[in-house]
Amino acid sequence: MDAPVYSLCITLYNNAATVKRALDSILAQIDDRFEVVVVDNYSDDGSREILEDYAKRGKINTLVEKHCSRGLGWQTAVDKSKGEYVVVDLDMDDEFKPELGSLLRFYHEKCEGYLLAAVADLQSAWSKNVTIGPRALVEGLGGWPDVQLYEHSNVWGKAALKDRYVWTNFSLVTSVGEHPERKTTFGRFKFTYMRYRELLRQGRRPFMPGERKGPMQYAAYFLARVSAPFMKSFKKGTNRDFNPRDKRYFVKFEV
Repeated sequence: MDAPVYSLCITLYNNAATVKRALDSILAQIDDRFEVVVVDNYSDDGSREILEDYAKRGKINTLVEKHCSRGLGWQTAVDKSKGEYVVVDLDMDDEFKPELGSLLRFYHEKCEGYLLAAVADLQSAWSKNVTIGPRALVEGLGGWPDVQLYEHSNVWGKAALKDRYVWTNFSLVTSVGEHPERKTTFGRFKFTYMRYRELLRQGRRPFMPGERKGPMQYAAYFLARVSAPFMKSFKKGTNRDFNPRDKRYFVKFEV
């Protein structure tokens, strides 16, 4: 086929229960202008076999198996893709509205040449975003860092430093993954620790000004401060005080 216009970049780990629903909701709204690139973080719950079946039927153009963080997974997908534009952060524990075409039309009409964060107006909005941008811009920014959290805001922040970042309120997600592993006390502590650690690795502030902190937050922060120096740093070029929802970057969604 001709070189695709859009590369849909997907990563997953152990989403066997939801991956068919998620993939089908995306595949139903694309044509030959799109390619689908999937990076599987060595799933062991049957996800891999499902993905291989989709690849054999030509529904997935490129399937890669790689041990990776979320950030490295996105970057691997981008590296393996060929489209002029990349569409990143389509999680396989979610289901998607038939609105991808509307979002892309908005991008070309209002945000062409920029890195766009389409932010879901949901309670879990910080993790339910879609990023769209030209491949040339993404490559110039250095791509996604090898971190487990805040990998997208890292790239958005670097784009903002070059006056190439915009965001809008738009939810492509219709069914949201619940993340039951975060509902236990240990799960919440582990997630909080990971948040602080990944922010420290990127030179970002773990706490917002005036934020109230309890014993769990202090303990998680102490552990993050101890462990972060032993991990690879991604502080270079980071926009330390970047707020991805700053009104100066906002573009109203209209098509």
